[in-house]
Amino acid sequence: MRVPFAPATLSMSRPLLQRPRRLLALALGLAVLGSSCISTTARHVAAVGQFEAGRFDEARTGFEDKRTIGSPFLRGAEVGMVELTRGNWDEAQRALDGAVEAVRELEEAVGAENRVRKFGVFPLP
Repeated sequence: MRVPFAPATLSMSRPLLQRPRRLLALALGLAVLGSSCISTTARHVAAVGQFEAGRFDEARTGFEDKRTIGSPFLRGAEVGMVELTRGNWDEAQRALDGAVEAVRELEEAVGAENRVRKFGVFPLP
């Protein structure tokens, strides 16, 4: 008596692409894997690419997304640089002021004494 799934009974005569169930399972698996969350690094790389290509609206949208950059300081700095490059001085100033404010909030939360001792960071004037 032969065991139905023993290696000797498996037929390798049909290539993978001719096995519709396996092909469907493989395609679904790849689709699920591919559609999972894009990493922060990938989002940032995409935003930088858009900036370098001169697509400033798309770059700004990418840099403003909290999933792209978790730091309020970096979000403000990146958006500020996009606007500065495109020549929108007022928008650049607002974004960069937001970055400075994020640093001030962190300074207040950490405290001046701990900042210098632990991080070597001095307060902004």
